[in-house]
Amino acid sequence: MNVTGLKIGGSNLKDPESVKNIVNILKERSADRPYFVVVSAMYGMTRLLEKIHNTNIVRIKTGKKIEMVQHYNEFIGFHENMVNVLFEGKNNKASFRKLIEDFDETIMTAGFFSEALVKAEILSFGERFSSLILSNYLNSQNINNTLIRAFDFMVTNNDFDNSIVCFEQTNQNIVNQFTNLMLKNSVVITEGFIGRTKINGNPFYTNPGGWNGSDYTAKIIADALDAKKLVFYKDTFLMDINPNAPGGEKAKKIETISYENLRMKILNKSAGTILHEKVLLGKRIPIEIRSSLSPKEEGTKVF
Repeated sequence: MNVTGLKIGGSNLKDPESVKNIVNILKERSADRPYFVVVSAMYGMTRLLEKIHNTNIVRIKTGKKIEMVQHYNEFIGFHENMVNVLFEGKNNKASFRKLIEDFDETIMTAGFFSEALVKAEILSFGERFSSLILSNYLNSQNINNTLIRAFDFMVTNNDFDNSIVCFEQTNQNIVNQFTNLMLKNSVVITEGFIGRTKINGNPFYTNPGGWNGSDYTAKIIADALDAKKLVFYKDTFLMDINPNAPGGEKAKKIETISYENLRMKILNKSAGTILHEKVLLGKRIPIEIRSSLSPKEEGTKVF
């Protein structure tokens, strides 16, 4: 099966208009089918979830819950507004209500399990909300797709904050599950930054690759499926100097770059945080780094 991989960064999912822009981009990629899409949490949501976790620990220890409730309301309010605007009140919100119930239950488990375990579970909700919203919105725009939870195929050890992937089982899961889904439906949506481990037979969420691990998830799936190409959509191209550093206004797009040279740029920070360094591990699959703000322009090709 000739598969293309697409990774959507969180900076491309910061408001309803940016989500619509991504959907328009995906509409233009019909020739790439079958393809899978790995989604990050929406812009700023992982940081907000960290605040929810930290202030929830304070709530447990001191009984003070005002700050935690404020962060919680901000997180839920952000996603509810996204749903209301995108679906204009026409969407069945049962799936979102169920996800909110799961989120509430996870918050209340803090104090009964280790902080690292609960934190990994809480942080997973950024990607779980964004993938559900994108999948449902794509269906509403006649891009029929199947949503598969990363929890169901990404197996890791029990280091919750920066877990190591168990590749033999994970790759087998990906080949079996994605191949079957793509035969039925040529577009598959999933989330990055989420894996699972088992303790005494019970599954728990983990964060494979740690921070920015969604990029790594996309590469793991692409490697397992021998994808013909893996495209990363960011809010900028790969530039010759860090556009966010002093003098960054002079940055110019790099047209092509080798795996080795990109690895050096990532390690010495001259590429900013354009990609997770583990993306360059594994198979040498052709990579393209594109900007969702200039969707018609060719991206940086990594070879």
